[in-house]
Amino acid sequence: MDQQRKNFNSLQDTILIVAAFAAWAWMFRAYLSGKVALFDDAISYYDHIKFYLDNWSRGVFPLWDPLWFTGAANSFFLQRMGCFNPFLMVTLVFKALGFSYLSSYLIYLMSYYFLGCLGFYFLAKEVIKDRVCSYVTFLLLLFSALGTRSFDSFMILMFTPMAWFFYFLLAFGRRQRRFAFVGVIFCLMIIVTTYIPFYFLLSVMTFLMLYVVLYFKSAARFLRNSKKFVVENKLLVVGCLLLLCLALVPGYLFFKAGGKGEYVMQVRNTNQASGSVLGVQAQDGSNSWALLEELFFAWHYYMDIRLIKFAVIYIPLFAGIVVLLGAATRINRSVLLLFLWLALLLLICIPKASPIYSFLYQHVIVFKYFRNLHFYLWVTILPAFCMFLGLQLKNYLDWRPSNLWEKILGVVHIAAVHGLAIVLLSHFQFPIVSSYIVVILSCLLFLVRLFTDVQRKMVFFMACFLLIAMIEPFEVYNNLSRNTRPYQPDTYLYNWTSLDFHYVRGGNDVEIVAGTTPDNSDKQADGSVGRVVRPLGAFYYASKWFSYLSANVDMYVIKKYLTYKFVIYDSVAVLNDDAKDFSELETAMAENRNVAYVATDDPGELKHKPAGNVSYYARQIHGPADDFYVEKFTANHIKIKTRFAKPQFVVYNDNDHSQWRLWVNGVPRPIVRSNLAFKGVWVEPGEQTLDFRFGSNFTWMIYLVLLVGINGVFIVILFLRWRESATDKSELILQGNT
Repeated sequence: MDQQRKNFNSLQDTILIVAAFAAWAWMFRAYLSGKVALFDDAISYYDHIKFYLDNWSRGVFPLWDPLWFTGAANSFFLQRMGCFNPFLMVTLVFKALGFSYLSSYLIYLMSYYFLGCLGFYFLAKEVIKDRVCSYVTFLLLLFSALGTRSFDSFMILMFTPMAWFFYFLLAFGRRQRRFAFVGVIFCLMIIVTTYIPFYFLLSVMTFLMLYVVLYFKSAARFLRNSKKFVVENKLLVVGCLLLLCLALVPGYLFFKAGGKGEYVMQVRNTNQASGSVLGVQAQDGSNSWALLEELFFAWHYYMDIRLIKFAVIYIPLFAGIVVLLGAATRINRSVLLLFLWLALLLLICIPKASPIYSFLYQHVIVFKYFRNLHFYLWVTILPAFCMFLGLQLKNYLDWRPSNLWEKILGVVHIAAVHGLAIVLLSHFQFPIVSSYIVVILSCLLFLVRLFTDVQRKMVFFMACFLLIAMIEPFEVYNNLSRNTRPYQPDTYLYNWTSLDFHYVRGGNDVEIVAGTTPDNSDKQADGSVGRVVRPLGAFYYASKWFSYLSANVDMYVIKKYLTYKFVIYDSVAVLNDDAKDFSELETAMAENRNVAYVATDDPGELKHKPAGNVSYYARQIHGPADDFYVEKFTANHIKIKTRFAKPQFVVYNDNDHSQWRLWVNGVPRPIVRSNLAFKGVWVEPGEQTLDFRFGSNFTWMIYLVLLVGINGVFIVILFLRWRESATDKSELILQGNT
């Protein structure tokens, strides 16, 4: 009977959760339908995930992006998106079902946010241990502005694995089961391979520190039980830890490449004190957007929420009512833990409020590699605050008036709290009508609660809380949709690019499509423009040598030169990278002179001399020819066939990188960096095969093992959960029979 009741309650909870998700999806239907465009960072994530998945569809794992400013290592974007995350495949599944890529991607964003909120709901059940209050906690987070960050940022990619990590950790602490342990490892693997894991590191370390202080005995018991689990499951633990260590390798390789200067990130990197292009300047408010600035930014919109935009922190008004109701309740250790955690994070993330951040930046190396402290407001502080509210609500609902005077006192308290809410709304002339409706319905529900046992009418109260929690967000997010620009055909750059090879860059390159380089006609029309170069800080992320070229050669000349991906020369000349004057190179590129400038003094590369009369102009390849054509092309590989009558120096106008390797007729050959940024090689007469490949065997092995390993761990979690759940049911049946 107990098992049947439990199954029935789970079914009721599932229906209520699905109803909440359906309400959220309806609120954001303009976004999910594609009528309203993604915004800000979300556009970049859309583009690069599309490039990644499009290559996946062709059986290619793209370690190189030939479309990004004439080529760049894709490791940065792979790390940002969390390329090993199995849930990315949701996009491909829906695309295979006939949905457009945009619709499929938006379904993925919605699903991943729902997954994070579901993990948060399970976490709330572990922490609060109350069915109604856990559901209210889930609703407050679901309908908060956190969900809006799916459409303008990438914070959901950080929030979802963090929510599930804390759930699995607490579930493992309660009962040391294999599925919970593997779940912890899986979440850690997703976290360390997604964006910058240091945000997670600070959140979890501060929480664990406070937990040990407030729950010392429980922490000691957890360690003893964990030790016993390790002894009993040695093979599982060792395998999981090896995979976790392996998951750290891509981030380490990216960090190492930054130390070598393989790429530039000048917009992000304003201080080289860390010795890496990934280093950031100390965030003091004068040079950064920290948590306090995020709150000040939002304050303007609170005065008229109809003007709401992205990045405005918002939580349903009902949360404020819970704060006022719970203010008179007792404080337990769980409430104190969350309060102290929130306070500590606020002190760290508001540099002006305390010297903690400054101290950590000076003495803890990881703080030199991440900025955007306001991210904590969304991925940690907001969820923790919702959990705090859930505990406060539980403390309030646990109080049951036992006599008439206590009931009268309860009525007065409820009336006072909701009356204060009405007064504040009227004082600030809050224009959202639904806010007043929320206050009235909330007042009525809590008055009913005084004379009704919540535990006996859980579904009724949960349904009422759903109604109260979602009324205001319907109106708020309708205004957000109106304030967001509609979809424009040129919003997403990678919608217009092709993975097929093109000899001529006719709008199939991000630099060209983005319009970051003015057209030549603009320069001719305005003679005052003169020579234009890009400052070193012009690129958020690009190849080091392309950035260097752009800073020293006229940008109009570069654009004209890059029209053709292959240029064939009869001679070469040495160009010193440390040269202060690149006018000779600039003139040669502008006039298409028949000389390539190479960054080598190797006599073997310089011995070739042009024989007889040669053209003043280099040969630009417009398309396949009898003596030159591309036989095969992917993001990481290009195979070229040549049949020249004499030695020729071929320049492939795709940025050079240390991980590019070349074989000529199966024999390894060095790549000569040419015209400051690109790849070049001397090709002998006769039939020759040039095979350019990006990535070492070690890199390929790591990515392949991780791709299989992380997806395998996810399958193991599902299997262990199913098997342990079946075991639990069998034990309950046996107990019932006895």
